[in-house]
Amino acid sequence: MREGFFERSIPAIMDEIRWLYSHFQITHFQFADELLMSSVNRTEDICLAISQLPFKIKWDCNGRLNYAKSPLLRLMKTSGAQYVNYGIESLNQTVLNQMGKGLTLDQIHSGVEETLKAGLSPGLNLLWGFPGEGVGDLKEAVRFLKEFDPAHELRTIRPVTPYPGTPLYKKAIEMGLIQGPEDFYERKHKNSDLFTVNFMDMPIEDAHKHLYDANLELMDDFLSKRGLKNKKMAYKLYYEGDKNFRGFRTV
Repeated sequence: MREGFFERSIPAIMDEIRWLYSHFQITHFQFADELLMSSVNRTEDICLAISQLPFKIKWDCNGRLNYAKSPLLRLMKTSGAQYVNYGIESLNQTVLNQMGKGLTLDQIHSGVEETLKAGLSPGLNLLWGFPGEGVGDLKEAVRFLKEFDPAHELRTIRPVTPYPGTPLYKKAIEMGLIQGPEDFYERKHKNSDLFTVNFMDMPIEDAHKHLYDANLELMDDFLSKRGLKNKKMAYKLYYEGDKNFRGFRTV
């Protein structure tokens, strides 16, 4: 939980990719760094280094929506990027400001739109239950996901969890909602899809019912979109003889 960004050298990253390819023929890499897109220049340098490898790879990463602009996203796509995971968290500008996200709602919308236009799949992570949020914020999150989620994965909304060491954890301590780390891990935090503590002005039982309704709507939307995709794949397979078809089951 240290503050600041600790950068790993790009040559070291490429050396590891070459080693994994030469020993295990791995060609799909997931960069698990909290933030691979730490700046435009660094992301460009990584993409160029990947493009200069003597073999082609596909890759995923965590990204920043304020850097998600067409030229950079196209470069990422050209170098083999498939998926960019975005920690949006909230669509309430006041909450974003309180979190110090450094994002505006316009940046979120335009960044997601540009990611889709570049042919990349965006991971749209949204939470609900920050101090000051209500049912309206949850409905806006559902509307946003239904509009922009390409249904490459089942995307649901999770409750906010104040993990020890975070500013929200300190707030929960101050409010008397958590007594300390032992209380958090041994008694409060039982499941990531259930509220550990409730910062909102409603009973926790009501909050869970609202989450149930919201995620049920998102599940129905996902199944509908996946159904359409499968029908299109079936048509291309049987009517157009699509040689790239590899089965209807997702892995």
